[in-house]
Amino acid sequence: METKYMLLNVITIYMLIFWLGVISNHLGIVSLICSTLFSFIAILNYHVIAYRGLPLTFLDVYNAGMAADIGRSYAVMVNEFTIKIFLLFIVELAVGIFIAIQERKNKICWRKMSVRNIVFFFGTIICVYAGYLAVNPIKPKVTIGWLWSEAYHKYGYLACSIENGSQMSNVVKEPKEYDESIIDNITVPKEQEKDELNPDIILILNETFCDLKEITDLKTDVDYLKNIHQMENLIQGQVVVPVAGGGTNKSEYELLTSNSMELMNTSSTDPFNILKLKNANSVVSILKQKGYQTLASHSEPGTNYSRSTAYPNLGFDIVHFQDDFNKEYYGDRWYATDESLYKSLTQWYETMGENPRFLYLLTVQNHGAWDMNPPERDLVHVIDGVSEDQKEKVNEYLSCIAMSDQAFKNLTDYYSKVNRPVIICMVGDHAPAFALELIDSKYNEMEAARRLRTVPFLVWSNFELKNAQEEMISMNYVVPTILKWSGINNLSYYYNYMLSMKKNLPIVSSYDAYIDVNNNIYRYEEESPYTNLINGYLYMEYNNLEKPRRQELFEVTQ
Repeated sequence: METKYMLLNVITIYMLIFWLGVISNHLGIVSLICSTLFSFIAILNYHVIAYRGLPLTFLDVYNAGMAADIGRSYAVMVNEFTIKIFLLFIVELAVGIFIAIQERKNKICWRKMSVRNIVFFFGTIICVYAGYLAVNPIKPKVTIGWLWSEAYHKYGYLACSIENGSQMSNVVKEPKEYDESIIDNITVPKEQEKDELNPDIILILNETFCDLKEITDLKTDVDYLKNIHQMENLIQGQVVVPVAGGGTNKSEYELLTSNSMELMNTSSTDPFNILKLKNANSVVSILKQKGYQTLASHSEPGTNYSRSTAYPNLGFDIVHFQDDFNKEYYGDRWYATDESLYKSLTQWYETMGENPRFLYLLTVQNHGAWDMNPPERDLVHVIDGVSEDQKEKVNEYLSCIAMSDQAFKNLTDYYSKVNRPVIICMVGDHAPAFALELIDSKYNEMEAARRLRTVPFLVWSNFELKNAQEEMISMNYVVPTILKWSGINNLSYYYNYMLSMKKNLPIVSSYDAYIDVNNNIYRYEEESPYTNLINGYLYMEYNNLEKPRRQELFEVTQ
């Protein structure tokens, strides 16, 4: 980090401590409290990055319950970094105690304090303006892009957290040169109602389900995806998710709404916590117009990412959380197995009515950490492709993936005997956090960014799909794609626009780039042959998120 950015972060901290001290009239006590708080945040942030692959943000306050739930599976790391933080904390405590003692000893001179406060007041204005608010501030106003680490490492955690916090007040960003008249002038064709199958749809977002061979030349003693590789009647594609090494709720949001995270003002936004989802347009609203009964399920607490309110707000008829599942576990791991969740899902499926059924499940089996089981419980062992110190966690992770592979086969075996048309789609939500350590250095920056966000996309059915093919797409395309393959007609104008756009732009990412069918990469802010095409999508998404919206664009066309 450059000296000027380091000084900006340090000065910002001391300005905060000073003014809290002035307000409370107890600078020493404030110093002690702030030293404790900042040291705790530093150690917590270190662990959050190590295990989740993303830094601690203001939005994590909403997920304190989830943090406590997940934190039980992570060990506190004692290493050079945490020891340094602890030693600095001891020094800060000593300074704070010294200041507190001096405050009690010395008689207050209000005149001197007033002069001091006036000097610091103008100093604060100068620092805040020069550091953050000027036309060309020391820290640029927008720095957090497709790779959070670049900004945080260059400009500092506190400075970037201030940027992150300021963006929370305006979650959705308006697309460049947004023109409402373009939306108003769209003619929505009225399609004639056609015969359609309306199959039962099971949509599974599988926690940390990823093939590490996408990022490194990995060799193992067994094929951890052997069933998937051998299955018949299975479409095997790939999906590019919003975030590398984390961000379940971002993937969940793109999957269910088909909106891109690109329009979120900050990459750390967790949509279910921030957006107003009441009556939001989604796969749920589309399928309910088609007469579907809908069910959403997740085996963890409903408070995680506000899902207990988000799922009903999206329109799900039935919602199941933690205590509704009959859970089984893999060894000493905390998280319920895919197999046990699928059994519960199937029980609920069998109790639903005769109308077509849509069931959504978010799994948790493969969640980190990956050092809970003893080595003898590992089902898969790495031979080559990772360092020795990484093998233990990779072995446990791949063992979990092998269990997901077997569970998926068992699930499809069951539904192959069901006397109703059924389509099952399973997609990963993101790679494990340690994937960032494994990425092969032969890939350039943008190729590495894409590979770190690439997860399997599996579609199985007990009937013939229409024009289904293996492809690599971004997460927002998944639902329109499987609905089209299923033979469901009269999709919304929004979905149909996306399906047409996918022919040219199969990957619309949220890391400041989109990719065409020839693997050419374009930045959103740059002119390209597809600028009008991508803008049409982003304009509709913005209209979808901001009220009033043109609702007929997002409803079935009949």
